[in-house]
Amino acid sequence: MQQDFGSGQWRHPFEDRPDDDEIEELLREERRRAILFVSALIDELPDCPEKWKAAFALGTTNCLGRSMSEVAAKLGVTRAIISYGAKDICTRFNLPPSPYMRNDREKACNLKPTNR
Repeated sequence: MQQDFGSGQWRHPFEDRPDDDEIEELLREERRRAILFVSALIDELPDCPEKWKAAFALGTTNCLGRSMSEVAAKLGVTRAIISYGAKDICTRFNLPPSPYMRNDREKACNLKPTNR
C-alpha cells in the first residue's frame, strides 16, 4: 500500500497501472531488444553448426536472408543437422518454433501424394 504523504490521501498501489495495450507494447519492445541482444551474441560465435542451430531455433536476425540449406552447404553439413539441432533446442527449452522453422502443420500441407 502506498500513501501520498504530501496530500494525506491513501492510494492503491495499482491505481497507476498501465492499461493492457501499454503493457503489450512494452512487452513487444522488450522482446525486440532481447532478440537484438541475442543476435549480437550469436554474431560473436565462430561459424559452426551449433551457432546456426541456436540462431534458427531462436529466430534471431542473423538468419535474415539465409536458408538452413544455404548455411548448411557453407558449413559442409546437411540441412538436417541444422534443422534437427534447432528443433532439439526448441524442445529442450520448451520454445515454440521460430518463424524460420517449418511447423508440423506446414509439413503436412506440403506432403506429396504417394501412389500406394
